[in-house]
Amino acid sequence: MEQRPENGDTKKDLPKEASFDISKYRLLQGEVRGTGIVLPIEHLITGMNDWWDDLCKERGIDPDANEEFSEIGYQLLELVKNAFEYGTGGGDIKVTFDKDAVIATIENSGEAFDPLEAIHISAGGGHGFYRAIEWADDIEIETGGKRYIKDAEETLRESGTSPITDGAKITLKKKV
Repeated sequence: MEQRPENGDTKKDLPKEASFDISKYRLLQGEVRGTGIVLPIEHLITGMNDWWDDLCKERGIDPDANEEFSEIGYQLLELVKNAFEYGTGGGDIKVTFDKDAVIATIENSGEAFDPLEAIHISAGGGHGFYRAIEWADDIEIETGGKRYIKDAEETLRESGTSPITDGAKITLKKKV
């Protein structure tokens, strides 16, 4: 299994942060669903997986051989798919490789949502949102003018106000 260097540093010539643009995968006007055309969500999944694999491999990590990084990629994909499907298709993801954690911020445009309600809905249906919340070490969700966090207390809860009223910004941290 490939691991990070013992000091936790990534390659010195690589940026600490990388971005993935969700909006370029939006359904083009005039395409028809169900015609055998590969739909944008399939392109998004492939694009996101390729981006994550390349990002990890540039840092000496094989996400196929490293369970932690494979799981991080899966959880990011679930949140990006939600941003794409339930938002207006615009947005992006930023990933930062810190010494002892991976921090990802997923932003999307669209309508605000209630994360506490979404957890209960997805928990019953086995969807990725609930699993990502449970899996993350720390998470912050800003949407609808409210801020929600999950940290050492292990429960997502409202924790104040946010300037984000439309769309959502989800920041998660996973220790590695």
